[in-house]
This record gives sequence, structure tokens and C-alpha cells, in this order.
Amino acid sequence: MQKIQLFILCFFLASSAFAADKKNVRQKEALDKPPVSQGSANDAPVEKRVDWSLAPYPGKDGYLPKGYQGADPGKLLELFKSKLAAVQKGELETPEDFAQRKADVDAVLAPIKTSDLYAFWKPDILVWYDAISRYFVFRSKDNETFCDEISPQWNACKIATVENSQSSYPEKFPQGMATVKRTKVTDFSLAIPQSNNLFRSPAFVYDFTRMGFYYYVTTLPDDAKKLKANKIGMLFVGSIAGAEIIAGKGNVSPPTFDDPTDINMQEEAIPFNLKKIVFYVVETGKILDVMNIQP
Repeated sequence: MQKIQLFILCFFLASSAFAADKKNVRQKEALDKPPVSQGSANDAPVEKRVDWSLAPYPGKDGYLPKGYQGADPGKLLELFKSKLAAVQKGELETPEDFAQRKADVDAVLAPIKTSDLYAFWKPDILVWYDAISRYFVFRSKDNETFCDEISPQWNACKIATVENSQSSYPEKFPQGMATVKRTKVTDFSLAIPQSNNLFRSPAFVYDFTRMGFYYYVTTLPDDAKKLKANKIGMLFVGSIAGAEIIAGKGNVSPPTFDDPTDINMQEEAIPFNLKKIVFYVVETGKILDVMNIQP
């Protein structure tokens, strides 16, 4: 009996020693490993963002950078709208103070500055060379308006379509389920005051249905031949005139069971003081002519 008790006691002591050795090994391994962060709100991975800045119009000495086509309208509108969305009334701010702060356009739209000039490529223009008259013609298309009247104060001149998306979704109608095809189109335009001299210049053409544009730049035939393979266009150059989005023409067509199409077309314009229109060769940046409009 004593032998059995002695055997059990020895087994217990050996087991305890083995467990202690394993604990010491685990402790040593833990000390050898680098510390692991338990995580917190501040430790969350930060998504890298590439900030896009709007560069002012770089025209000087009769030339632009090679390939220059002005500011990116989609990025400009995105930046512009993000600045407006960030303007919120403070809890301790009076309505008067809030209105005054919003009126400080440079503060609201920074880094956009009302003192800087910005350029926008006007794509809906026909350009050709008239060999008899010896000039390049810049004219709006017959089936498109150069600018539209959107209010008693503003004319909107379209620059580009910045969104044209299609999608589909299921919709329940009284007659049953149907798959709706959705189309969303957003046009970016410049809202130019109707008092701007552009709308009183000989280059601006009015008729019964639309506002058009016609301008010519005198060029010698030999010079025109050299530009035959080049892309020639025009830029609207001016300054941002306000911190607001002005709604232009739009079209909303809700879906029905018989016609399951959802169409949303909108024009978003920013206030713009048009100073001049620049006619130039895109590849070389050579400025052919400048139509000065506002001082």
C-alpha cells in the first residue's frame, strides 16, 4: 500500500514539473514575439486619397501647354459639390452669421478662388477652314443650342455630360412585377449672367428656336495647311462667381408597367463670369485668337 501511495506522489510531482516547464516555454515564446495591438478606432486603416486641385488657366505668351483642354468638368463638379455639402450651420451660429459665412465664396470653395481664371473646353463646336475667305470658322451645330436661357438671370452653356449610367431594378406595379431600366444623365454647364457681353456680341446668333455661335479667325492658306491634321478648338475662360449649384433644364420620366423605363436627366450649372474665349491648336497649344468679352 505504501508503495502505491509513493508511486502516485512521484507521478503527481513529475506532472507538476512538466506543466511548469510548458508554462515557462509559452512565456518565453510570448516574450520573443512583437507586441500585437488590440485595435481601436484610431488604429483603423486609413484609405489613401489623392486630392485633385483645380489649376488656374495657364495661357501666356500666345501658348498653352501641349494637349491642354482645360479643367476636368467631372472632377470640378465633384469638388464643387463636396465643398457646398460641407457647409453646415453651427449649433451656436446665428442665421445671420451663417449667411455671412456662406457668402464668403473663397472660404467655402477653397482651394477654388474667385480671383483665378479657369478654362473649360467647349466641345460642341464645328471647326473648318474656308479657303476662299481665308479663315477658320467656329460655329455651333445646327441641331444643338450653344447656350440656353434657364432663368431671367442666367444662360447655361453646356460643357460636358459628366454622368451617363444605366442600371435595372425590380419594381412592383398594380399590374404585377416588372424590371425597370434606369438611365441617369447629368450635364455640367456654366451659368453665365445674361448681362455678359457674350450675348450682345456679333458672334452670338439668335433665331426663333435657339442661341447659336459664329466666329472666324483669319489664317493664311499656308498656315492652315500646316494645321490640317491638328485638333483645333475653343475654351471658355473666366472666374467662378458663386457658391451654388444652379439647376438647368431637366427631364424626369417615372416608370410604368407598360413602359418600365426610369429616366432622370438633369443639368447642373455653376455661376461663371466669362472673360474671354480662346481659339487654339490643341496639340501644340498655339493660341490662334482671343475673343475678349469682359474686362
